[in-house]
Amino acid sequence: MHKINFSTLEKLYQMHTTLQSCIGPNARTKLIGNNDTGEVQVGSSSSLLVDCLLKNTDDEILKLILSTVKEHIKVHYDFGLHCTLLCTCLVEEGVKINTSNCLVAECFRCFMRDICYHLDDESHCPIVEKIDINKMKPLIQILISIATSKPVLLMKKDEAEEFSIAILKGYLKCMSTNARRVDWPVFHFQEGCVVKDFMLYDGLLLDLHHYTPDCIKQLFIPMTLPKIKNVIVMNLSLTIEDLVKCIPGKIPNHKDLESFFNNKIKDFIQRAVKSEISVLFNQKIIGETFKMYFKKCNILVIDRIGMQAMDTLTRITKAKTVSHLDVIIEHYKGLVDEITVVNVNDKAYIHIMRTNTPVCSIVVCYTNPAILLDLKHTCWAAVSTLEKTLRTKKVLRGGQFENYFVMYLEKKYCSLRHQELPCSMGQFQSCLRAFTHCLKFVANCNSSCQLENVFDCYDAKLNAFVVAVQTAALVLGIKYQIKT
Repeated sequence: MHKINFSTLEKLYQMHTTLQSCIGPNARTKLIGNNDTGEVQVGSSSSLLVDCLLKNTDDEILKLILSTVKEHIKVHYDFGLHCTLLCTCLVEEGVKINTSNCLVAECFRCFMRDICYHLDDESHCPIVEKIDINKMKPLIQILISIATSKPVLLMKKDEAEEFSIAILKGYLKCMSTNARRVDWPVFHFQEGCVVKDFMLYDGLLLDLHHYTPDCIKQLFIPMTLPKIKNVIVMNLSLTIEDLVKCIPGKIPNHKDLESFFNNKIKDFIQRAVKSEISVLFNQKIIGETFKMYFKKCNILVIDRIGMQAMDTLTRITKAKTVSHLDVIIEHYKGLVDEITVVNVNDKAYIHIMRTNTPVCSIVVCYTNPAILLDLKHTCWAAVSTLEKTLRTKKVLRGGQFENYFVMYLEKKYCSLRHQELPCSMGQFQSCLRAFTHCLKFVANCNSSCQLENVFDCYDAKLNAFVVAVQTAALVLGIKYQIKT
């Protein structure tokens, strides 16, 4: 039977020591290098650090912990570092207790259930606060709490408020009375201005990295687009080299290839003209010769828009994605009202508008490249928190979770033990002390607690806590020997 290496606990300690310096008001950024590509990244966000640690560890226990935390971050975007710290601390403290690790795991799960049940009883849990989602002020305050909890961004109060208002406006613009879910705003991050500069645009902004501003302007010359613009959205590389891979059998020589595909494209264009198509968007590249054919028929071609823009583009145009040339175009086309060029600080974007379609784009400007990764993560965490708060209609008072439940558990079990657990009073109290010690440790890492008007996302915080305890209990419950 495989036994966990003695160095696992040392690695856990090193990991929590590293992450400890990345949270709280005095958090420090980390410089992360990739030995394979030479790429260097700077940041302190949980998404960056957890992903980096996961890629660079060969320890199975650390992989298990980091993988579960990564899944939490994918859904909630916040409290990833808190989750990792609490989990590692629980494992470290759990193996020190002079009793079965499986019994320690059961005790930890018992404390977790007590906390979850108490949180559900909102009338007796003072750290849970109901909010009126019909008022803007409490929602803005929640977003300000997120912005100011990221010290790497160095946001002042007015900048955090500007950030919060922009996020809230963008999210509300994306809301639709008919939609079951709200799609997030599309964020574009642009270097060159202060962080507080947020520009909101109705519709979709396409950031075409491979085009210069002059090239983007040239796209529309000398074209005259109709008032109502029928569009098609493609996911097909239109070059001879790529098209030949899609055709079964062999074609004798290069001239036959060129002639075959030229005819194929011309046939597609004729059908597009009959369907009154005026704009073609393509995720992939279109060869220059084929672009010229489309332009002669007054069809605007915008290629290499990227995979990330495809979902939003099909949503705003209501078009279906074309993946081969033999489709019935009439069944795939969509509509847009306007396609223009927008310049933001000398950077050009394609601006696509469609009436009554809940799509919004936000341009976020920044001056220091070192904060970019943290800025992106903060924007996503803010939208995620807003989405979940509008659903639950409640928040947690900022930074009070751990300290409150230390007092709650100590008071509840001051001279008792859980009757369902097969352990002695001494064993139970040892587990309780270890559990509360870990909660205190996480609370001390984030010394910004107890501040007024600071709130935590209820769903994200609770899920981070549950993931941390469940994962620690899973690790402790593995029937391998952890040597100290």
